[in-house]
Amino acid sequence: MSPQLTRTLIPAEQILELLNQRFSSYNVVTISTIQGDLEPQILETALELALQRYAPLRSVIINDGDNFHFAPRTNPQIALRCDSVASPDAWQSVAHTELNTPIDSAQYLVRAIWLHQSGTDTGHLITTLHHAISDGLSTIQLHHTILRDCQALLQGDSPTITQSWPAPVSATALFPPSHQGLRGKLTSLLWAMKLKRKLHRHQPQVLPFEQTVPMRERRCGFITRSLTTGQVEQLRSRCRQEQTSVQAALCASMLLSLAPLLQAKEQDNIPVVCRSFVDLRRHLNPPISREQLCFLASSLSTFHSLTAETTLWDLARETKQQLNQGLLQKDMFSAIPMARKIIEAMLERPNESQIAAGLTNVGDVQLASDYGALQLKAISFVPSQSTFGGIFAAAVTTFQGRMRLNFMFSEPSLSPATVASLADAMLLQLTQAISTAQVH
Repeated sequence: MSPQLTRTLIPAEQILELLNQRFSSYNVVTISTIQGDLEPQILETALELALQRYAPLRSVIINDGDNFHFAPRTNPQIALRCDSVASPDAWQSVAHTELNTPIDSAQYLVRAIWLHQSGTDTGHLITTLHHAISDGLSTIQLHHTILRDCQALLQGDSPTITQSWPAPVSATALFPPSHQGLRGKLTSLLWAMKLKRKLHRHQPQVLPFEQTVPMRERRCGFITRSLTTGQVEQLRSRCRQEQTSVQAALCASMLLSLAPLLQAKEQDNIPVVCRSFVDLRRHLNPPISREQLCFLASSLSTFHSLTAETTLWDLARETKQQLNQGLLQKDMFSAIPMARKIIEAMLERPNESQIAAGLTNVGDVQLASDYGALQLKAISFVPSQSTFGGIFAAAVTTFQGRMRLNFMFSEPSLSPATVASLADAMLLQLTQAISTAQVH
């Protein structure tokens, strides 16, 4: 069994717990579509094995004044709810409910649901984890581990924990020397001041709130879309030709879809900011495996001015250049120690925003689809986003060549109809750009 998780939460984890306690859920919901005969008893046993493998699943968060720390959970278990549903799309409404159901972090940090589609051999595994112990990459890996154990159990084997996976250390302990200790604090402070000045000069536009309510009354909306394997291959090929990345192209299409709603009279350009989330694992020394269940994500902001002449590929190249510059300067490490202060400052202005769009993209998920008697047909994730209004955001996963885009947004600042329209406009921008002949 992996060692217990006992440490103080770092600032980025602290603010996730504060948001979970004070305003609404701050969870990561992961959804797998599974084909095959999977009995709930087999799944329950696999979840028990997951408890042994992952210390965070056996943990709770204790609030000692203003000092949050992880502690072992008494009699840990993963509550599994099993339901039968008629529609293959029923998982969407269940995921929406999970996004808006807070986790009682003093009691547990994970729950699970098995939805069996009546009359078929298909079901959906939905897990909900506290964001302070998870991100998209690690929750997807968790599903892989659960399915692997289900496969062994269905074959009559008894999976054993041959290797104790170490409890996740504080991410900041693995940061570069330039971002540790007093030097790191100064670096982060200077970065935050620079970002604040840049935002003040840029004066970014954001989507107007359709309706304003107190933060406690806000909910996370959820809409999903997808690209076919053919469209994804076209997108990758065109990005290579245009010397940009899929991440940058997705950001550009999001921003261009917003332009009609941001356009002001007699305005030649529209200043906007897009936030891209960054996987810290590959940038740490030594790198941390996806098998480590923890929160290891940061973000970088890119600044743009949209005009009538702005093309998707020009905007994508500009986005990629700014992201590469931020990675080179290691700005993603500076954001982590300042996360709590930055979010608390945003909470003081609940009806304002400076970010027009946000994108978290885990890329091509390198998981098997064949688990013996079980087949993984689809997998994706979506983090809850109910607190901050006016942001057009998406969580993107590509599996077996197909891309799923899960859009999350704060209701009622944005309505489902508005986000659905924006999502369709984004995909139209993207599909038109990849099908248009390249001009040399």
